[in-house]
Amino acid sequence: VTDYICLSHCWGSDEMFKTTIENISERMHNIRFNDLPATFRDAVRITRDLGKRHLWIDSLCIIQNDPRDWRDEGLRMHEIYGNSYLTIVASKTKGPDDGLFSVSSRYKLQDFLFMMDRKQFVMHVRQKVTHFNSIDSFPLLKRGWVFQERILSRRMVHFGPQELVWECMEMEECECGNVDEGISWNSRTPRKSLLLMEGNPFLWNRIAAAYSSLSLTKENDVLPALSGIAKKHKPEPEARYLAGFWDGKFMIFHLLW
Repeated sequence: VTDYICLSHCWGSDEMFKTTIENISERMHNIRFNDLPATFRDAVRITRDLGKRHLWIDSLCIIQNDPRDWRDEGLRMHEIYGNSYLTIVASKTKGPDDGLFSVSSRYKLQDFLFMMDRKQFVMHVRQKVTHFNSIDSFPLLKRGWVFQERILSRRMVHFGPQELVWECMEMEECECGNVDEGISWNSRTPRKSLLLMEGNPFLWNRIAAAYSSLSLTKENDVLPALSGIAKKHKPEPEARYLAGFWDGKFMIFHLLW
């Protein structure tokens, strides 16, 4: 089933719009559109425009103060993101109130009149747009949970500060053309890299090293935010996943990352 879309976003403060044990009954009955923060509202509009009926948002679809629900849903992250039609990534945002859309002043055209051969012409000009070297520079992509979501999702559209960036198994491309070559492994189509190296026992060290450089709000999320990737990567058929490591003959090597 791929008839739903996921939203990957930055939480911001702990007081954000979320589902709790206290309001779950109300949430199940109705969520008023105008009560949603800007990023959520924009994601709903995009979901509707794409002809999809369902939008999965972690802060709403997981009961945030229910440890059991968090545990159960956390174990299903590889299925939730892996089976979605698309993941909308609020890459430029630092909180749910920022919204997905923005207008960069660099894209605004200015008109200048000039004369040539006694004829008047209008020249349309804009500021030079400095293209980013890596989508890793987007604020959201510095988060540990999002690293997992990027690897698990089949296709993503990033809403950046200046333009949209498309990321899937085949390519990473922005509105103005191809994304610059030569960017880091964990930045360039990480899910494709994971599948191409499936079964490679040394890949896990690269995953763990890249993941460990990212940020998590809660220390308790360190292992859960990595577990979904572990379900997709198994270096050996009989290997067991043990709190961030794989047992077996490569355990010693995994301890060296």
